[in-house]
Amino acid sequence: MNENKKPTKANTYSITASTIPTKLATKNPDRAGLFAKNTGSVTAYVTSSQNKAYTEGTDVEAKATFEDTLSGAEWWIITASSSATIKVIEVGY
Repeated sequence: MNENKKPTKANTYSITASTIPTKLATKNPDRAGLFAKNTGSVTAYVTSSQNKAYTEGTDVEAKATFEDTLSGAEWWIITASSSATIKVIEVGY
């Protein structure tokens, strides 16, 4: 996140992570920060592309968070089985 300019916009929403990859951060392509909390009871995995297997992702255990305040990268979320609700906050300009 740029220390000199603070984000002035925020979007909050929920998505469902399942065994089919779902795109994170869909509301603001110019975001400065992304925060995602897994409110489900299964582990979700964040990957860098839609065609990556969950085993290649960063695990976000139940009740844990994922954040990206360094890039505007495209992120995807997937589960190994079942589904999980993911609460998302995007901040930007």
